[in-house]
Amino acid sequence: MNIASPDPGRIPDNSINYVSWAKSITVNCYITSAICEALGMGDDCRELNLMREFRDNYLAKQPGGKAMIDDYYQRSPRLLQAIRSNPLGKEILKGLYEEYLSRCITLIDQGANEAAIEVYRQMVRHLESTVTSAQ
Repeated sequence: MNIASPDPGRIPDNSINYVSWAKSITVNCYITSAICEALGMGDDCRELNLMREFRDNYLAKQPGGKAMIDDYYQRSPRLLQAIRSNPLGKEILKGLYEEYLSRCITLIDQGANEAAIEVYRQMVRHLESTVTSAQ
């Protein structure tokens, strides 16, 4: 998913640029895309499609949902850059899947949308605290 959008009022499309892990994860992708790439999942994997659908068809339609999405777009580049610059970046992303993203997927599948949002927020807060403490 592409965070950098030429039209800030439009939810960005799903482009992602990977040359190799060494050059990978540009700041123009979502954390979920980076996680799935680290796990060897394709851009059309179930997890990404479900999260995109959730973003567009649920979260964006909730009160404050678009603001939450915009806030996420603002925070993600810095977080992804910190992960990319870490020699253990790929392992960090795999850990995020195990600890957070897989739980989000399960919660969405169960219709527990608000709980899924909270788990994703926890993941972003965790990343922010890790990035802040490492600087």
